[in-house]
Amino acid sequence: MVSQFPNKKAGYWYRGGGKVFPSGSILEFWGGSGAFKSEVAARKDMNFIFAPSDRYYLDCGYANQYAGGSWCGGMHSWKQIFDWNPYTSAEAGDLQRVLGGEVCMWYEMNNEFNLGTNIFQRAAAMAFRHWAPNRDYSQGEAMESLI
Repeated sequence: MVSQFPNKKAGYWYRGGGKVFPSGSILEFWGGSGAFKSEVAARKDMNFIFAPSDRYYLDCGYANQYAGGSWCGGMHSWKQIFDWNPYTSAEAGDLQRVLGGEVCMWYEMNNEFNLGTNIFQRAAAMAFRHWAPNRDYSQGEAMESLI
C-alpha cells in the first residue's frame, strides 16, 4: 500500500527492540525515555516522534478498569513533564531526525468529565518544552504560562 504513494512515509508505534521497518519510516517511540538515545543512534535511516511512556503517558498513575494498578508507574505531573528536556535524550547529530513529541492518553479511564483536567496542563507543559527546549524557565514563569 505504501508503494502506491511514494511521497508518503509510513509511521509505526514502536517500543524498542530489533523489529525491522522500511527505511525512512517514522517511529513513534513509546519505550522508556532512557532507551531513546540508543534507539535513535542505532536507526539512522528512521525519523522519530518522542512519546516515552515514563514521561508522556498521561493515564499513568490511575487504576485500570479491571481494578489493577497502573502498568506505567505513577502520575506524571505538569512540573515533571515541564522540567524534563527531551532534546538532551539524543546526540546533537541525531536531533534532526526527531520530528517532535506527543503526549498519550488512553481512554479506558477517562470521559467527558475528567478529560480536560487530565490533559490540559500536562500537554501544555510538554508543548512549551518542545517549542523552547533550551529556555530556562523558573517555576513561577512556567506556572504563569500554563494558566
